[in-house]
Amino acid sequence: MTGEMITGRFAVMNVPIPANDGDIMPAAQKIDDLSFEAALTELEKIVQRLENGDVELEQSIALYERGAALKEHCESKLKDAKLKIEKIVLGADGTARTEPAKIS
Repeated sequence: MTGEMITGRFAVMNVPIPANDGDIMPAAQKIDDLSFEAALTELEKIVQRLENGDVELEQSIALYERGAALKEHCESKLKDAKLKIEKIVLGADGTARTEPAKIS
């Protein structure tokens, strides 16, 4: 664990979250600014830390809250991507056109 502390919006009752060798983005890094891949990577690292049980209760709560926000962000990015995906279909007359893909 490094000496760097993460504080801010996701620190419950202003309890700082120790950085784990830079694995978790500083709370100053706005989640909305993260790409899907960056948010997912950070979320996976948070899950790993929580599963390891090597953080105190207050820190666990703060990590959980950031993880929940990251999960929501990832779901939103996936939903947006699904809306953009189209499939190419051939009409009865042989002409190609696009239409929204049905992804469930």
